[in-house]
Amino acid sequence: MALSAAAYFNCALGRIDDAIPVLQHAVATFRRLNAPYGIGGSQQFLACAYALRGDRESALALGQDVIQYLQRTQMVIVLMPYMALLHAQQPGSEADAALLVGFFDVELKRTGRIVPPFITHTRDRVMALVSAALGDREAQAHAAAGARLTEEQAIELMFGPSNDEPR
Repeated sequence: MALSAAAYFNCALGRIDDAIPVLQHAVATFRRLNAPYGIGGSQQFLACAYALRGDRESALALGQDVIQYLQRTQMVIVLMPYMALLHAQQPGSEADAALLVGFFDVELKRTGRIVPPFITHTRDRVMALVSAALGDREAQAHAAAGARLTEEQAIELMFGPSNDEPR
């Protein structure tokens, strides 16, 4: 886990392309060891790294794969700013990004969870992108609405409806 955490922190230093192969190797190693905690943590870090690199498809797919683990460990909000970043970078999805940030903000306050500064920097980056696209007032209104989402609603907003739900 220490190697995964170190690779994740490399992302904060801008060394995303260095971090990704280390995190991929960590996921594979934890799978061989049948270590769910290590797999989940490393997948979470890898999804964040993909989002920071702008690899929307890989980040969303891996985020979906790891979301149940994050729910069990009460860590969903740690992934939220990175998935919000993907939405902020997608024209027409900026409001969704602000909704996710609003959920992140209220849950962070509610739980008292302490997160590394680069997670909050990603959150701030998302809001700057949203404000640039929608204006400050609209960005703040969407973030305020996001504060009223449930975790399930926020997850659906990140990834779309679950495939195991009836349509």
